[in-house]
Amino acid sequence: MCHESDGSGALPNTPDFSDYEISALLRGNSGENLCIIAEGQGAMLGWKETLTVEDMWQVLTYTALFAE
Repeated sequence: MCHESDGSGALPNTPDFSDYEISALLRGNSGENLCIIAEGQGAMLGWKETLTVEDMWQVLTYTALFAE
């Protein structure tokens, strides 16, 4: 997995969603981050063939809650 169950980055150069500033970026750029989940970016693979749009929104909501 790219991220641990607590949202921290498990692989090099993966965002640590347990960090408040990273989590705040997720909340502030949700549309852009939805596109990243769907299409992928850098080492992250896209999930549009696996997850529905609703599932991707749920992922964003879940990861944004880590540092609240």
